[in-house]
Amino acid sequence: MDISLRAFLGFMRDLIRILPLYLLMPLLAFNSYVLGMTIGPFLSYPKRFKLIIGTFCHGTMWICKHLLKIEVELQGHENLPNDGKGYVIMSKHQSPWETLYLQTVFDPNTVVIKQEAFYIPFFGWGIALLNPIFVNRSKGKQATEELLIKGSERLQKGEDILIFPEGTRVPVGEHKSFKKGGALLACEAGASIIPVAHNSGEHWINKRWFKRPGTIKVAIGPAISTKGKTWQQVNAEAEAWIFSKTDELSQIDQATDLTLATPNTGIDAQDLMAHAVRTGKEWLQQFWR
Repeated sequence: MDISLRAFLGFMRDLIRILPLYLLMPLLAFNSYVLGMTIGPFLSYPKRFKLIIGTFCHGTMWICKHLLKIEVELQGHENLPNDGKGYVIMSKHQSPWETLYLQTVFDPNTVVIKQEAFYIPFFGWGIALLNPIFVNRSKGKQATEELLIKGSERLQKGEDILIFPEGTRVPVGEHKSFKKGGALLACEAGASIIPVAHNSGEHWINKRWFKRPGTIKVAIGPAISTKGKTWQQVNAEAEAWIFSKTDELSQIDQATDLTLATPNTGIDAQDLMAHAVRTGKEWLQQFWR
């Protein structure tokens, strides 16, 4: 593959810009873990949440804005709950970015997370301090019942619960039917749903090491009441709003290839990485001759 000098230099620029993220995030995570394990147990849940999340999530967002040139445009401020009630936050899921950013918007909240995450060294132990609802997805119906019991208790206390109803990260331009857990929980507890749409996957590309500069747009929708509705009706209403709003927020067309390292180069980032490795080897060989 013929890789132009301009494309290669652009790739190296992006590589240098992204390095701080991968160097600083582990430090932020470790710092949050130490604070959480030493000071966290002696703090109330809201203060513990701010201590741990404030360090890691706000720190990561700072890196995104100032080093990666990824801005955030938040729409729907007026829809953020402030009445002391607990809401079920249902969000589109495209990348790891929203799992961090939404912690800074809905502060504090309870995250529904798969039980396997608890066994991840450091990460799992640290997140356990944030009172998440661990769900064992292999248990099927029993897992749903546990979610309803634990989730209802949190909602009655006025805690928001964050759920990604698609159940997994979904590529940009695609949608996956919502699972019933979030809507069923909201109906059982008599809580309203706050829908969230965004286009994070266009900049924090899932399963790709590089990030695309630009603006991630996040939209907070009006609360969806569950009164007098079945969970199927609620799910359909939330799904319709989130999917349509996500499509509206999208800033790319179907012809855009998110695997490209930089726009308009036509060069895949993985090819550029391979080229960089080969070039480096050639330079070293010439140097040592």
